[in-house]
Amino acid sequence: MTTATEKIVTTIAGVEIWTESFGDPANPGILLIMGAMNQGLFWPQTFCEELANAGFLVIRYDNRDTGKSSTINYSINPYTLDDMAEDAIAILDAYKLAKTTVIGMSMGGYIAQLIGINYPSHVDKLILLSSSPDQRPYMYSLQGTYMGQFPLSPPCEDYLFQLAQASFYMPKTPEEVVKSTLDSWHSIHSGSLPFPEQEMTMLIKESMARMENPMAVMNHGAAVGNSPDRLKTVQQIKAPTLVLHGEFDPVLPIDHGQYLADNIEGAQLVKLDMGHLFPPTMSQLMAEHVINFIKS
Repeated sequence: MTTATEKIVTTIAGVEIWTESFGDPANPGILLIMGAMNQGLFWPQTFCEELANAGFLVIRYDNRDTGKSSTINYSINPYTLDDMAEDAIAILDAYKLAKTTVIGMSMGGYIAQLIGINYPSHVDKLILLSSSPDQRPYMYSLQGTYMGQFPLSPPCEDYLFQLAQASFYMPKTPEEVVKSTLDSWHSIHSGSLPFPEQEMTMLIKESMARMENPMAVMNHGAAVGNSPDRLKTVQQIKAPTLVLHGEFDPVLPIDHGQYLADNIEGAQLVKLDMGHLFPPTMSQLMAEHVINFIKS
């Protein structure tokens, strides 16, 4: 097993970010940026270890307002995706990584795009997993104001229905929180692999034990909603880019990944047999895609 090392990185703005690294610090770096409302733990440890064993320094971290990182009073200190990109740059600086491969999933992919756009000298290669250049179809659909006014697809109707159903039920006990969270993960899972219920249950329980303020994650929705789309600006990305996207993604349908591949010069698109969830059972396959792309 690869040894993991924890480190707290403090940004210029005073935000403390929990990070965990796998592998030799002298190796080329890979920064993993998780999606909205989820801790860095949801990058499967087996995935991190596969990459580290292939000769990389792999860093996963808790975005602000998740896990062991700082919680923010959003009404006093509002922030956007640009601020979250600055958090990522602070991590790269703390680990003395001048240039690295940046991998972002979902909202983490939004942040990764901004790093590619605004901090190109820090990026060796870019990998966008289950992501999009435009969060508005999703955000407007949640608010009930999506009227087909954007070029990319909204979430699937079944997924939106399940979200609406869940909003009527507020879990009261830790057991109910686990079940509710498990149900939400299940709603974004698809493809031929079975839902990894045991692995996800363990991750949910572990994440619950290390969150200071469970409601702080809601700030991510505000940060995303207060950030502009990147439909045009992704064309500025010059780093070699791999787009990995679930063919059955109910949250950000496949045309979101296709748009990224079509509008980032030279980008490759690989369609995966999955939904929006990166199941731990796909760690080896996902690592193979990443390693082959970086070493190509």
